[in-house]
Amino acid sequence: MFKVAVVGDIILDKNTYGEYRGIRENAPIYLCNEECFQAGGAANVAINLSSLGLEVDLFAIVGNDPEKEILVRLLEEKNVYLRLITDTSRRTSLRQRINDQKNTKIMRVSYEDHEFITTTQIDKMLKELKKEKFDAIVIVDYQN
Repeated sequence: MFKVAVVGDIILDKNTYGEYRGIRENAPIYLCNEECFQAGGAANVAINLSSLGLEVDLFAIVGNDPEKEILVRLLEEKNVYLRLITDTSRRTSLRQRINDQKNTKIMRVSYEDHEFITTTQIDKMLKELKKEKFDAIVIVDYQN
């Protein structure tokens, strides 16, 4: 079986759908009636490769937070093998899209750290990558 390592920024995408209710306090009001989560960034790339029948290992840095737990569940459901490094000083990236009922994007709110990963974390990831033989390595960098 073809084995691929995916390395990069993983993002939890949260899509919120709402119905416009007017303006209050100089801002539009939307009544939220649905939310759904999807794996984004390198996590989405890993899921797509797995769906093609490839064996996929995902290497990424995450926080120790609810967003990480949701991503882990989404990725494990899609048979992606996780090689995550948990850093308690940072958060797992979350991008929330607010949409109306017609799926028109109203706005996007990003919750993410912009600090570079450390040399120690890079060394740890490289050490893990070298433990196995991969047929391909895919690097994903979203930079906002």
